[in-house]
Amino acid sequence: MKKTTYLTSDQRAELIEQCLDWYEDWQATDPITYPDTRETLKNEMQILNNSDLIKHINDYYIGGNDSIFNYV
Repeated sequence: MKKTTYLTSDQRAELIEQCLDWYEDWQATDPITYPDTRETLKNEMQILNNSDLIKHINDYYIGGNDSIFNYV
């Protein structure tokens, strides 16, 4: 059985915005490594279902003690 993740629309929007804020910080310090625009990444994340969104966030935005879930 596949696990499902329930997020309210507000929680989902907050997670996406936090990731995009982090991405902008990374892009400001190394624009060659992070060439994508905020809108491109936002569009990519918005089409994901909740479970895939959480997996994407885990794979690309969470690291060590600076977990995004400490901020939400």
